[in-house]
Amino acid sequence: MVHVPAASYGDGGGRLTMMTNEERAESFLRSHTGRSFCGACLAHALDLSALDGRSVMWRLRSLPDYEMRGTTCANCSRGKRTIRHIGRSTSAGSAKILDFLLEHVGIALCDACLAFAAEISLDDARRAVTVLARGETFARYEGICLVCSRQQPVICAMPRKGSGEAPDGTASASPVGSRGPGTRRGCP
Repeated sequence: MVHVPAASYGDGGGRLTMMTNEERAESFLRSHTGRSFCGACLAHALDLSALDGRSVMWRLRSLPDYEMRGTTCANCSRGKRTIRHIGRSTSAGSAKILDFLLEHVGIALCDACLAFAAEISLDDARRAVTVLARGETFARYEGICLVCSRQQPVICAMPRKGSGEAPDGTASASPVGSRGPGTRRGCP
């Protein structure tokens, strides 16, 4: 039995060719379009050293579909220099919504309040929320908006598993999910 490395692909001629670290990072970031990752988390996801992860990040920043900036990493939630694939499908409105939700983890907001907070149109906010709600990072449910107090569909970024904190930053004695939807304290 021939062992095929996970980082290989066919070149069309029947031969296997190793993907470069940069190609692997591009593939990873394209599968997580719009989400920002620091060099350490990118390196961990690709089984690279931290130095290699940072080097790849600096090389990708010069490509047209990638953006490097100081923001919160989607994986470790630390404020660091991060890189993300912005792609052609991610509008400026979607990026604003994504950034806002990741900076305010655990806060449940309706589409209208989210649009107001991100300074975009309600239609853009609704389109962004529809896309983001498909991922496991965000919860979309019928609940009470923390800003306007209306009962309607809300979305929030889920706290990291095992963080030991409630969405409001206080220590959590019970699992975050035990509060349930419809409460004013944040994500279910």
